Amino acid sequence: MDSYEKNINIKLMKNRKNKKIIFDLNLSEKVIKFLINKYYKNNYICICGTSAHKVYKIKSLLTKIDTLILNKQESFILTNKNSIKSALKYLIKKNNTLNIIITNGKNSVYAYKNKKTYLCKPPNVMVNNENSAGDVLSAVFNYYYCNRNKMYESLRKSVVAGALQAAGYLNNKKEYLQKINHLSKKINIKVSNYNG
Repeated sequence: MDSYEKNINIKLMKNRKNKKIIFDLNLSEKVIKFLINKYYKNNYICICGTSAHKVYKIKSLLTKIDTLILNKQESFILTNKNSIKSALKYLIKKNNTLNIIITNGKNSVYAYKNKKTYLCKPPNVMVNNENSAGDVLSAVFNYYYCNRNKMYESLRKSVVAGALQAAGYLNNKKEYLQKINHLSKKINIKVSNYNG
């Protein structure tokens, strides 16, 4: 974490094109704004919420982001709303091309893409530790989404991965991906047309 606080010479960073750039919000607001403004036109930009105390850093950048992944509390702070549905509506109004995922722990995951909303419930697991479940969900979502570009399948697999992390499931990569594939088939997602 100390590295985040060090000055980064952002002027030396190379131009990027057709890359997938994924940020957490531990970087300084200055660095985040500079990098998003520099790279958003020619790259895929994903923001992972990181903390309710840090989401303010992207409030003015919502139109330059492709995918936004937040937990419930982060969505409330970012939008100044008090329900996931109203937070989702606010974000869609700001940028209707934004892919949005809002998690609500073991209860539900809401998502939006291309005028469709998605709602699903994570698999029921014995929660060992919720730390890093959102990070794993974000990583797995981007892994599948950036390679296959299908929201439905990427969402199913990432929801399972987040639940496995919360349950403390550890295994080698091959067995881990097999477990995700197996459990994701049991995740039902309700897809609806978004009508504002």
